[in-house]
Amino acid sequence: MPIATLFTFDTTHKHLKEKTKFYRRLYGYADSSCYGKYFYERQGLLSSIPHIRPTESVIILKTKYSSLLRDFLKKEKVKFSEHKVILTRGEMAKL
Repeated sequence: MPIATLFTFDTTHKHLKEKTKFYRRLYGYADSSCYGKYFYERQGLLSSIPHIRPTESVIILKTKYSSLLRDFLKKEKVKFSEHKVILTRGEMAKL
């Protein structure tokens, strides 16, 4: 029985500029310079961690990575909840 961890988090108390910085640190972002001549892929926390994002503010990942996300959310002072979930084999293969 494959078990994973589901995180839900709330960023409604943050201002738009703070939310943008938070999401960029979490997911990463694409950056360009010199009028699009140079393109950079900026890494975020989840760039190297396999995860499923079913909806906005919900992340499912393997339990072994849950401490990384938990520590990140605490450091960012974001309200979150964490739950153990059972995934199907197909869903687990995505991780």
